[in-house]
Amino acid sequence: MYNADDPNYTDHPRGDFNLVDGQEDYSFNPQTAGPYSSHFLDIEAVEIKDKASPVKYVRLKPFDHTELGHLSPQEYFGLESNGNPRKGFPDYYDKSGNSIRLYPAPDTDDITLAEGLRIWFKRNADLFTSSQVTTGTKEPGFAAQFHTILSFMSARPYCGIYKRERLPWLDSIVGDKTLQPTGMKRDIIKWYGQREADRHKVMKMKAINKL
Repeated sequence: MYNADDPNYTDHPRGDFNLVDGQEDYSFNPQTAGPYSSHFLDIEAVEIKDKASPVKYVRLKPFDHTELGHLSPQEYFGLESNGNPRKGFPDYYDKSGNSIRLYPAPDTDDITLAEGLRIWFKRNADLFTSSQVTTGTKEPGFAAQFHTILSFMSARPYCGIYKRERLPWLDSIVGDKTLQPTGMKRDIIKWYGQREADRHKVMKMKAINKL
Protein backbone atom coordinates (compact mmCIF):
# COMPACT_ATOMS: atom_id res chain seq x y z
CA MET A 1 0.00 0.00 0.00
CA TYR A 2 1.26 3.49 -0.85
CA ASN A 3 2.37 5.37 2.25
CA ALA A 4 1.67 9.08 1.81
CA ASP A 5 4.16 11.36 3.53
CA ASP A 6 4.44 15.15 3.53
CA PRO A 7 7.06 16.03 0.85
CA ASN A 8 8.12 19.03 2.95
CA TYR A 9 10.05 16.64 5.18
CA THR A 10 13.70 16.13 4.27
CA ASP A 11 14.15 12.86 6.18
CA HIS A 12 12.56 9.42 6.22
CA PRO A 13 9.63 8.57 8.52
CA ARG A 14 11.78 6.56 10.90
CA GLY A 15 13.85 7.04 14.04
CA ASP A 16 16.90 5.26 15.47
CA PHE A 17 17.27 4.70 19.22
CA ASN A 18 20.04 3.38 21.43
CA LEU A 19 19.41 0.08 23.18
CA VAL A 20 20.36 -0.90 26.73
CA ASP A 21 21.59 -4.38 27.57
CA GLY A 22 18.78 -6.30 29.32
CA GLN A 23 16.19 -3.49 29.05
CA GLU A 24 12.76 -4.43 27.64
CA ASP A 25 10.91 -1.10 27.73
CA TYR A 26 11.67 1.83 25.37
CA SER A 27 9.82 5.14 25.13
CA PHE A 28 9.32 7.14 21.96
CA ASN A 29 7.59 10.02 23.74
CA PRO A 30 7.73 13.19 21.56
CA GLN A 31 9.33 15.10 24.44
CA THR A 32 12.21 12.64 24.83
CA ALA A 33 12.68 10.71 21.60
CA GLY A 34 14.05 13.29 19.19
CA PRO A 35 12.65 15.90 16.77
CA TYR A 36 11.14 13.45 14.28
CA SER A 37 8.82 11.86 16.86
CA SER A 38 6.98 15.13 17.55
CA HIS A 39 4.98 14.31 14.41
CA PHE A 40 4.45 10.65 15.32
CA LEU A 41 1.04 9.06 14.56
CA ASP A 42 1.49 5.29 14.47
CA ILE A 43 4.16 2.59 14.32
CA GLU A 44 4.55 0.74 11.03
CA ALA A 45 7.51 -1.51 11.79
CA VAL A 46 10.25 -2.16 14.37
CA GLU A 47 13.76 -3.39 13.59
CA ILE A 48 16.84 -4.44 15.58
CA LYS A 49 20.46 -4.06 14.42
CA ASP A 50 22.33 -7.37 14.61
CA LYS A 51 26.05 -8.06 14.97
CA ALA A 52 26.45 -10.08 11.80
CA SER A 53 28.83 -9.12 9.02
CA PRO A 54 27.73 -6.95 7.38
CA VAL A 55 25.63 -5.43 10.18
CA LYS A 56 21.96 -5.09 9.22
CA TYR A 57 18.56 -4.28 10.68
CA VAL A 58 16.25 -7.26 11.27
CA ARG A 59 12.48 -6.74 11.40
CA LEU A 60 10.62 -7.88 14.50
CA LYS A 61 7.16 -9.45 14.74
CA PRO A 62 4.38 -7.48 16.47
CA PHE A 63 2.28 -9.10 19.14
CA ASP A 64 -0.06 -8.15 21.99
CA HIS A 65 0.30 -9.56 25.47
CA THR A 66 -3.40 -10.52 25.39
CA GLU A 67 -2.48 -13.16 22.81
CA LEU A 68 -0.74 -15.10 25.58
CA GLY A 69 -4.05 -16.02 27.18
CA HIS A 70 -3.56 -17.01 30.81
CA LEU A 71 0.24 -16.51 30.68
CA SER A 72 2.11 -13.32 31.50
CA PRO A 73 4.99 -12.18 29.24
CA GLN A 74 7.43 -13.17 32.00
CA GLU A 75 5.95 -16.66 32.14
CA TYR A 76 6.01 -17.07 28.37
CA PHE A 77 9.40 -15.55 27.56
CA GLY A 78 11.09 -16.51 30.82
CA LEU A 79 13.46 -14.84 33.27
CA GLU A 80 17.19 -14.95 33.93
CA SER A 81 18.36 -16.77 37.08
CA ASN A 82 18.64 -13.40 38.86
CA GLY A 83 14.97 -12.58 38.13
CA ASN A 84 15.67 -10.03 35.38
CA PRO A 85 14.00 -10.32 31.94
CA ARG A 86 15.45 -13.05 29.73
CA LYS A 87 18.00 -11.66 27.31
CA GLY A 88 18.74 -12.63 23.72
CA PHE A 89 18.04 -11.46 20.20
CA PRO A 90 14.56 -9.82 20.29
CA ASP A 91 11.95 -11.55 18.12
CA TYR A 92 8.81 -9.65 19.13
CA TYR A 93 7.66 -6.19 20.16
CA ASP A 94 4.56 -5.16 22.09
CA LYS A 95 3.48 -1.50 21.78
CA SER A 96 1.51 0.36 24.42
CA GLY A 97 0.93 4.11 24.44
CA ASN A 98 4.24 5.86 23.75
CA SER A 99 6.44 2.86 24.43
CA ILE A 100 7.29 -0.60 23.16
CA ARG A 101 8.58 -3.71 24.95
CA LEU A 102 11.06 -6.06 23.30
CA TYR A 103 10.97 -9.83 23.90
CA PRO A 104 13.41 -11.17 24.78
CA ALA A 105 15.30 -8.16 26.15
CA PRO A 106 18.30 -7.10 24.02
CA ASP A 107 21.58 -8.84 24.75
CA THR A 108 24.77 -7.00 23.84
CA ASP A 109 26.28 -10.35 22.80
CA ASP A 110 23.66 -10.63 20.03
CA ILE A 111 22.78 -7.10 18.95
CA THR A 112 24.38 -3.67 18.42
CA LEU A 113 23.37 -1.22 21.15
CA ALA A 114 24.27 2.07 19.40
CA GLU A 115 21.25 3.07 17.29
CA GLY A 116 20.22 -0.56 17.55
CA LEU A 117 16.47 0.08 17.54
CA ARG A 118 14.81 1.46 14.40
CA ILE A 119 11.13 2.45 14.36
CA TRP A 120 9.28 3.18 11.11
CA PHE A 121 6.20 5.33 11.67
CA LYS A 122 3.42 7.35 10.12
CA ARG A 123 3.53 11.05 10.89
CA ASN A 124 1.31 14.08 10.49
CA ALA A 125 1.90 17.06 8.24
CA ASP A 126 4.91 19.36 8.55
CA LEU A 127 2.95 22.39 9.77
CA PHE A 128 3.45 25.88 8.40
CA THR A 129 5.30 28.51 10.43
CA SER A 130 4.31 32.19 10.39
CA SER A 131 7.49 33.14 8.52
CA GLN A 132 6.83 30.52 5.84
CA VAL A 133 3.33 31.91 5.33
CA THR A 134 4.68 35.46 5.05
CA THR A 135 7.44 34.61 2.57
CA GLY A 136 5.47 31.98 0.66
CA THR A 137 8.36 29.53 0.88
CA LYS A 138 6.28 26.45 1.64
CA GLU A 139 3.58 24.49 -0.14
CA PRO A 140 0.90 22.20 1.33
CA GLY A 141 2.18 18.65 1.70
CA PHE A 142 -0.12 16.96 -0.80
CA ALA A 143 -0.60 16.84 -4.57
CA ALA A 144 -0.50 20.36 -6.08
CA GLN A 145 -3.59 19.89 -8.28
CA PHE A 146 -5.71 19.72 -5.13
CA HIS A 147 -4.31 22.72 -3.25
CA THR A 148 -7.37 24.88 -4.05
CA ILE A 149 -9.44 22.72 -1.70
CA LEU A 150 -7.84 24.67 1.18
CA SER A 151 -9.35 27.93 -0.07
CA PHE A 152 -12.82 26.41 -0.36
CA MET A 153 -12.58 24.75 3.05
CA SER A 154 -11.37 27.92 4.78
CA ALA A 155 -14.33 29.82 3.27
CA ARG A 156 -16.92 27.52 4.84
CA PRO A 157 -16.68 28.77 8.47
CA TYR A 158 -17.16 32.39 7.29
CA CYS A 159 -20.07 31.50 5.02
CA GLY A 160 -21.61 29.42 7.79
CA ILE A 161 -22.12 32.67 9.73
CA TYR A 162 -22.49 35.41 7.13
CA LYS A 163 -23.31 33.76 3.76
CA ARG A 164 -25.19 30.58 4.56
CA GLU A 165 -26.73 30.45 1.08
CA ARG A 166 -23.27 29.70 -0.33
CA LEU A 167 -22.65 26.63 1.86
CA PRO A 168 -24.36 24.08 -0.44
CA TRP A 169 -22.17 25.25 -3.32
CA LEU A 170 -18.99 25.02 -1.24
CA ASP A 171 -19.99 21.60 0.10
CA SER A 172 -20.53 20.32 -3.44
CA ILE A 173 -17.01 21.38 -4.44
CA VAL A 174 -15.17 20.23 -1.30
CA GLY A 175 -17.25 17.12 -0.74
CA ASP A 176 -19.89 16.17 1.78
CA LYS A 177 -19.27 14.77 5.25
CA THR A 178 -20.79 11.33 4.74
CA LEU A 179 -18.99 7.99 4.50
CA GLN A 180 -19.01 8.37 0.69
CA PRO A 181 -16.93 11.49 -0.07
CA THR A 182 -17.79 13.55 -3.13
CA GLY A 183 -16.17 16.47 -4.94
CA MET A 184 -12.50 17.21 -4.34
CA LYS A 185 -12.28 14.96 -1.27
CA ARG A 186 -13.33 12.00 -3.41
CA ASP A 187 -10.83 12.96 -6.12
CA ILE A 188 -7.97 13.21 -3.60
CA ILE A 189 -8.78 9.80 -2.09
CA LYS A 190 -9.05 8.25 -5.56
CA TRP A 191 -5.78 9.82 -6.75
CA TYR A 192 -3.77 8.65 -3.73
CA GLY A 193 -5.39 5.22 -3.93
CA GLN A 194 -4.06 4.81 -7.48
CA ARG A 195 -0.44 5.69 -6.67
CA GLU A 196 2.33 3.13 -7.17
CA ALA A 197 1.65 2.44 -10.83
CA ASP A 198 4.74 0.21 -10.77
CA ARG A 199 2.95 -2.30 -8.50
CA HIS A 200 0.03 -4.48 -9.49
CA LYS A 201 -2.79 -4.21 -6.93
CA VAL A 202 -4.11 -7.61 -5.84
CA MET A 203 -6.49 -8.31 -2.97
CA LYS A 204 -5.49 -11.36 -0.96
CA MET A 205 -5.92 -12.88 2.48
CA LYS A 206 -3.31 -12.24 5.16
CA ALA A 207 -2.34 -14.75 7.83
CA ILE A 208 -2.85 -13.80 11.48
CA ASN A 209 0.34 -13.44 13.49
CA LYS A 210 0.81 -16.27 15.98
CA LEU A 211 3.60 -16.78 18.48
